[in-house]
Amino acid sequence: MERAPGVVGVENGVPVCEGGRPVRADTIVWCTGFGRDYSWIQFPVAGADGYPRHSDGVADGERGLYFVGLPYQTRLASGLIGGVGEDASSVAEVIAGRLRLAGELERTATPEVELALGPH
Repeated sequence: MERAPGVVGVENGVPVCEGGRPVRADTIVWCTGFGRDYSWIQFPVAGADGYPRHSDGVADGERGLYFVGLPYQTRLASGLIGGVGEDASSVAEVIAGRLRLAGELERTATPEVELALGPH
């Protein structure tokens, strides 16, 4: 895992961090914090209520895009620091299962993760 600077935009469908560095990732987990800004995602992800369309944090219709920390993502505490861990674990299992099916992850292996923080 590598911690990257905040995401400031998108170029050719790839998130770009402060300083111009692109983040080339097969999987993105969007940890929303207390604010929401999905403006840099260049495909329709937000529903009429402004929140991402998803099933338990897995974006609807956008393979490889995941969310963690959304209010009521799977339970009342999903958007709170004390409740986000269960959702994060669930999303991580979904990602690991997808990678195992694709033959990209052995059951005991830990995937490389690149962390990019959203706008402040």
